[in-house]
Amino acid sequence: MDSCKELLTQGLCFLPLTNEEAVLLSKIERTEASVDEVLEQEARIFKEGEKGKDIQEIINYRAVLKKR
Repeated sequence: MDSCKELLTQGLCFLPLTNEEAVLLSKIERTEASVDEVLEQEARIFKEGEKGKDIQEIINYRAVLKKR
C-alpha cells in the first residue's frame, strides 16, 4: 500500500494522462507531435527542426500542467 501512496504523491500514476492531455491541447497551437515522439525525446532520441520545437513545446506545456 505504501508503494501506491508513493506513486500518487509523485504523480507517476497520472503521467500518461498528462502526456496525452499536453499533446491534445497543444494541437490548438498547431503543434504536430505524438505521445510516442514526446517519449522518444525524453529518452534522448531527438528530432530536428520544426518537429523538435513542437515536441519541446509539448514538454513545456506538460510541465505547466504538472504545477497545477
